Amino acid sequence: MTYRSRAVVLALIAIFALTTVELLRTGLDLSEAAAQTIRFLARGALDPSIKFGPIHAFLLIGSAIFVGYAFAMGIAMVGRSVKRDIDGSGVYSHAWWRPKVAIVDPVDWEKVVSLVIEVRERLGNVKIVVIAQEIEGHLPLDLFHDNVRFVRGSLREQATYVRAGVMNSI
Repeated sequence: MTYRSRAVVLALIAIFALTTVELLRTGLDLSEAAAQTIRFLARGALDPSIKFGPIHAFLLIGSAIFVGYAFAMGIAMVGRSVKRDIDGSGVYSHAWWRPKVAIVDPVDWEKVVSLVIEVRERLGNVKIVVIAQEIEGHLPLDLFHDNVRFVRGSLREQATYVRAGVMNSI
């Protein structure tokens, strides 16, 4: 998590807490104040029986803006991650995504599809990484959704295999 995303999360928590505290001052109990804050963030409307002043409006509008910003930032982050996965610049050396099968330097994507089908028939649904230097195009989406990942890089450099998650860094 980057510093900017941590700052946004902390700001959201602070605004949520401040809004809940301000709603507590109107006479609501803690659970109802938190529920009203969540309702506002979800629908953009408060219960009409609640009387609130300018500070409430400022906090609620601020929290809605921060939620919108955080949502847009999350969508952009997911988009960048998927783009890296498809174009071959992703990193899969995480402990939670270790491939069981590596397809190294395939001729084309049709050959990769046939190899994936054969591996799935023999080994079941295992994680597969394709390591290639000069393959045309991007990882097809049907392979991406089938738990296949793609790393583009030099076949002679250890860093490529480390990024693919098939070798530990030395």
